[in-house]
Amino acid sequence: MPKRKAARPLRALCLENVAANMQLLWAKDYAERSLDEHRFRYLLGPFNDLAGCLVRELIDFMGIKRRVTRPVLHLLLVPQLTELDLGRCSQLVTKDVAQMISSRCKNLSLLYLQRCSRIPSDALVDLIESLPSLKKLDLSDTQCNTQVLSAVGSTCRHLCELNISDCKRLSPDSLFHLAYDVTAGSFSCQGLQNSPCLKSLELFYLPFCLDEVFEKVLEPRGAALVRLRYLSLLQCQISISTIHLLLAADNQLNSLHLDKCPDIYRGDYDELLRKVSREGLDLHIQWQ
Repeated sequence: MPKRKAARPLRALCLENVAANMQLLWAKDYAERSLDEHRFRYLLGPFNDLAGCLVRELIDFMGIKRRVTRPVLHLLLVPQLTELDLGRCSQLVTKDVAQMISSRCKNLSLLYLQRCSRIPSDALVDLIESLPSLKKLDLSDTQCNTQVLSAVGSTCRHLCELNISDCKRLSPDSLFHLAYDVTAGSFSCQGLQNSPCLKSLELFYLPFCLDEVFEKVLEPRGAALVRLRYLSLLQCQISISTIHLLLAADNQLNSLHLDKCPDIYRGDYDELLRKVSREGLDLHIQWQ
């Protein structure tokens, strides 16, 4: 006899009901009365008493269903949020929204802004500087530039994961600002350099060579990326000598992605595999 379908969790059913009635009920008054008349720095709405984890689930669910609108997004930016992923509604994320996040969501530890290219660089700087507790940050395909990375390096002391892939305004000098101590005028204690928490770093599709960046950041040995476990360099310009430098550095690297790196060849990949086997390293290397 076929098994009966399991009953759907009440929590999921309630969130779906809220999402289904968002436009006609929950966001109706704000959309009709206040959306275009005022720009509220703070807003007391129907979701201010909802647990932050449920607000995030609601944002994610509505993003998947493509039901997030401007008034809905404004109402869901509440102080109890600790995690916020706006990648599925990136077209709605503007300078005004960034300012709302800065004012209302001070407790964020995770912020994903992939493809949010409508936020100007200066607004990104202000946003990052208002969120010192960030542990996970995704700025891929945004207007992230040197000033933004400088803000990341000086503000986000607890950062564990960083994604700055496909940021076309970056240069090798931009990456140095993750490791540059402006006060001391040297590479010493910020961002990548001596970073105590950074475990995951994604640098996809960057249009410049990374050799000089890593050579500078990893000197002297043991000074940077000491907890790095995951490094993805998809389609980046980096030489095999720099990869060997990374493997010799004091870190905890166990996953290295080198897919489509134009300067890494089959012979280089085979050499890396032999090194891993010979030295008994717990390291997965992906290349094609």
